[in-house]
Amino acid sequence: MADFKSALARTFRYEGGYSNDPADRGGETYRGISRKNFPEWEGWVTIGNLKYANLSMDGNRQLQAQVESFYRRRFWDPIKGDSLPDPVARELFDCAVNCGIGTAVRFLQKAVGVPQDGGFGPETFRAVTAYLLHSGGANALVQNLKSQRRERYLQIAANDPTQQKFLKGWLRRADESVA
Repeated sequence: MADFKSALARTFRYEGGYSNDPADRGGETYRGISRKNFPEWEGWVTIGNLKYANLSMDGNRQLQAQVESFYRRRFWDPIKGDSLPDPVARELFDCAVNCGIGTAVRFLQKAVGVPQDGGFGPETFRAVTAYLLHSGGANALVQNLKSQRRERYLQIAANDPTQQKFLKGWLRRADESVA
C-alpha cells in the first residue's frame, strides 16, 4: 500500500539537517529528531563524533541509516503506515513526526468517529477502513487531517507567542499536497 521512503522524503522537506534554535521547544535537533524528546537515540553519539571530527552529518551513511531506522520504528510502524493508502499514510506520518503520534492518531480517530485515545488499535483500523470505503475515501480523510493540523498550529501560536515564528512553515507544511 503506502511507501515509507516517499513519506520520509516528503517529511524531510521540512525536517532538514542539524539545528539548535533556542526558540525551538525541541532544542538540539537533527532531521526532526530532537535530543530533548529522544535523548536515547543512538544517532546522537554519531553526531557527536562527526561534530568533533568536523565531518558532514548529511553525507554520513551510518547516520542516515540511523535516521531512517528511527523514523520507521518510532513513527511509521506505530501509525500502521504499511497498511494505509499512500496519501493517508504520508499525511498521518508527517503529522505524527511534527505533532506527536498520540496527537496524529487522535486527529485520525476524530475524523473516523471513534473514541480519541491516541492509540492505533483494531477499532481505529476498522473505522479507518470503513471511512475509506463509505465516507469519502482517502482524499476526504487527508483533508480532514490537514484541517485539524492547521487548527492545532494556530492554537499553539495563539497560546505561545514565542512560537509565532514557526507558524508560517507549519501551515505551509499542513497545506502541502500528499499526492
